[in-house]
Order: sequence, then structure tokens, then C-alpha cells
Amino acid sequence: VVTDPYNIRNDRAVADRDRASVLTLGHIYELPFGQGKRLLSNASGIANHIIGGWSFSGITIAQSGLPISPVLANNAPLNSTFTLRPDIAGNPTVSNPSRDLWFNPAAFAVPGLYRQGTTGRNILRGPSLFEANWALAKQFRLTDATGLEFRWEAHNAFNTANLANPTAQVDSPAAGKIFG
Repeated sequence: VVTDPYNIRNDRAVADRDRASVLTLGHIYELPFGQGKRLLSNASGIANHIIGGWSFSGITIAQSGLPISPVLANNAPLNSTFTLRPDIAGNPTVSNPSRDLWFNPAAFAVPGLYRQGTTGRNILRGPSLFEANWALAKQFRLTDATGLEFRWEAHNAFNTANLANPTAQVDSPAAGKIFG
């Protein structure tokens, strides 16, 4: 939807669900220990049962943040039902973005009466995402036809806090703050 037919360039932007960078790494690695393997291949008996049959697997995801469109909570100056964009009046970036202040809401101003602001769509980026879901597994061969697997899994192995986008309503007391 074009919000200002006199300035359609303000609506030209990346898609609302755009991730500029995405890395997804799925892996399964059989550890090279035990009989028939590169390391400790001469292990036998109980030693082979302890050191052989291990594997490391997982999925690691790293993604850049989603786009954010600064808006005004109060659209009364435009007398409209659609969201009003503010004027850009300064630098919206902060040197150390955090959940308490992801962008500078003071860089935006309420536009004049019956006018859409000059801020473009999706001009800011939210927090990135990182997640490492890893597993360490041990295969035990009971008979030729049956086996048993011991598995230890760690979801979000590094306990990374993946934050939601901040409040984008620049005239709100919660502007630029992240609550999710």
C-alpha cells in the first residue's frame, strides 16, 4: 500500500520479513575413535565400547535482524485510519543498541497537519538471531540386528538471548525498547 502518492519512494524498501543474511548449518560428524577409525583403531574389548561409536550433530542458525518501520502511535495529524510515519529529524542509530534502547526515538518528529512523514519504510534493522542446537550421541551395538543410542542434546547451547524487534512507535514512552 502506498502511504504517500506524492512520494512513492518512501515506500520502496526491503520486504517486511527480509533477512539480509542467513546461515543455517546442519551437521553430523562421526568421531574418529575406535576400531576401524583413524584414531585408536587398535582399541578392543571394553576400551572400544567406551571410545567408539560417538557422533556430534546439530543445527546452527545465524540470521540478521528483521526490518523496522518507525511509525507514530497517534495518527490524528493525518486524519486517517492508516499508520502515520514520522519525519526524520536526526540520526536514528545508537552506538550500543540494547534491549533498553535499540534506536534513537528522538531522531523522529511528528509531521505537520495532514502530511505523511519523510521517514521511509523499513529503514531500521532489529536484533539478529543466533541459535546452536547440538547433540552428542553414543551408539551401542547389542546384537547384529539391535542397538541402543545414548543421546545428550543442548538446545540453544550458548544460552543466547534472541530478542524481538523493539517498539517502533516513536511517540510512545516505550519507543526503541525491547520487551520480547
